[in-house]
Amino acid sequence: MCAYSIGELMLLKTLSSDDTIKNLATQLLATIEENKKLQEDATTDAMTGLYNRRGYEQLAKHHQAAANRHGGCGVVLSVDANGLKGVNDTLGHDAGDAYICHIGSLLAQCLRDTDVVARPGGDEFVVILPQLTLEQADSVVDKILHAMGTIPLVIKDKTMFASISLGVAAYGGKVTIHGALQTADQDMYTRKRAHYGA
Repeated sequence: MCAYSIGELMLLKTLSSDDTIKNLATQLLATIEENKKLQEDATTDAMTGLYNRRGYEQLAKHHQAAANRHGGCGVVLSVDANGLKGVNDTLGHDAGDAYICHIGSLLAQCLRDTDVVARPGGDEFVVILPQLTLEQADSVVDKILHAMGTIPLVIKDKTMFASISLGVAAYGGKVTIHGALQTADQDMYTRKRAHYGA
């Protein structure tokens, strides 16, 4: 661990008359930036720019610890993209990637800065809404569904709207974020089967 702060290293780099100290400060700052980039790459989904599974798990632990400390609650959404196979089959996998990115972007646009949206893999997304009840989360869900149905994606001159299946569950008290996600997954698959007969 470095005994100097980033600000102190920047001052050393700028103000020091000793070239060795300037070079060392420059190298340390570059190493710090490289480490930040590695950490970001390890927790970010390269395609969507959202958190990946690792990033989600780290933030879920953080929010769970905060809920445990303060007796807080929240809501977890399990989101699954509908129709991805059809997009891939008819328009190609680049179009499927654009479809996934579109859904991720719309989810992020509908959330607060304190909320978490992640793409753990494939066509699945997870959202954590800290400090919200199920009733309060209804307006977020409505906002997400409205965005999916009204903001189009144009791929190869074809206009389409994203379709998702969404499950909802609350955490707090004895219910963990992990437990709420399992419940939200079941809710999402129940809704998907009811709608698509899958």
